[in-house]
Amino acid sequence: MRAIHNRMPPAHHLGMDHRKSLGAAVRKFRKRLGLGQEQLAEATSIDQGAISRIENGRQGVTDSQLVALATALGVHPSEIWAAVDGPSVREDQHPAYEPSFRARQVPLLGWVQAGEWTDQNIEDCHIEPTEFVYTSARVSSRAFALTVVGESMINPRGEPSFPPGEKIIVEPEMAATSGSLVIAQIEREPETTFKKLISDGGQHFLVPLNPQYVTIKVTQSTRICGVVISRAEKPLIG
Repeated sequence: MRAIHNRMPPAHHLGMDHRKSLGAAVRKFRKRLGLGQEQLAEATSIDQGAISRIENGRQGVTDSQLVALATALGVHPSEIWAAVDGPSVREDQHPAYEPSFRARQVPLLGWVQAGEWTDQNIEDCHIEPTEFVYTSARVSSRAFALTVVGESMINPRGEPSFPPGEKIIVEPEMAATSGSLVIAQIEREPETTFKKLISDGGQHFLVPLNPQYVTIKVTQSTRICGVVISRAEKPLIG
């Protein structure tokens, strides 16, 4: 199995003003969805006390926490980060994308291709995607997109939820931690699968957001192909 904790994402060391801007953005998006801090904590596996401190600007976030928050709030990490370098976000204000940050294209792969793409050096990969999608998330050159199939990641309790047909952005270079949404390859299965990684008592599980589907135990032959960091988006204008 590819190491789940191959490297911890670096923490963002923000000044007080920047932390307050980031916290204001998180709070605004949370209220827009009608979520309480307790609900957001449950959706992200981040302690409710930490959610409160983040929103009040008393605590920064790690990269993995930012991805978890953005996913639960149905936005892109770049939308939250845009508020850090821009003006403070009021409750009635929608944070704009960072003007200097351009959307980039990533290849749209199939669920079999995703395993092949991350199983070798990109220079040696003979997959030639015929379609690309846009993302303004900060991604590596190995990032790719997938189109969600099936209903295992439809969350009956609300966000995060991923219906069939939605396009997601996958970052192979990001470390997967408990609570991450991941693309994984199971032994003898040609297609990869989209699930939430949960660690419990030293064991790891791939958990669907839809409780009608089965949980899969992670074994030594399970390979984590990447972390889902955002939804795909239309290209930015200008």
